[in-house]
Amino acid sequence: MKKIAIALFSCLILPSLLLAGEKPTEESLIKAWEELQKSDPNTVTFEKIANRRYKFRTKLFPFDGELKINDATIENIEMGPYNDFIMGPLDVELVDLPKDVPQKYTRKYSMWIRDNTLYFDKKAGKWLSPQEFQSVITKMTREMSRPSGLFLSYVFIAVLLFALAYVIYFMQKNREAVKTSLQRQADAIVRVERSIELSEKNMQLSEETNKILKEILEVLKSKG
Repeated sequence: MKKIAIALFSCLILPSLLLAGEKPTEESLIKAWEELQKSDPNTVTFEKIANRRYKFRTKLFPFDGELKINDATIENIEMGPYNDFIMGPLDVELVDLPKDVPQKYTRKYSMWIRDNTLYFDKKAGKWLSPQEFQSVITKMTREMSRPSGLFLSYVFIAVLLFALAYVIYFMQKNREAVKTSLQRQADAIVRVERSIELSEKNMQLSEETNKILKEILEVLKSKG
């Protein structure tokens, strides 16, 4: 059982650890670029003649001569939400290329220059061509934008409905409070009016009582 567990661990865990530990290098970048040049349907001739030097011919523009790599760079730059990628531009030179070729074949020459920059996918552990990188970014953008857009729409609607419900609830509570306050004021006015009426009756009764007492007092005085 112990040997089986170790074997399973080796099969499942070690490959992921190796993949996670793989890092882009100038050598791996150049090798991936060489494969890209060979697989390009526009490439007629691509033969290595020395270190970073090649015999090259393409259908895109008139050139049949030496291509050399002056420099290869690993650029760890911030790419916003796409930080799982590293840019790898190559500084290439077409030896003795006529100066008018880039001007006469601007678009096709730009297409070829574009393919001299690759992108390292940290998760996949490999270099991507510009076309592959564009496809991956497009897919990632769609995955991030669509759900978030719908989510934000749902959140906005939910907040709006909640705010509307709160306003309606507040207006109803306020209306009930005003109604209750008015009712209490009306009841208080009725009580005050009754109190005044009772006070007036008590005063009238008191006056009549005083009048009777005064008459009795006068009668008693006359008899005395």
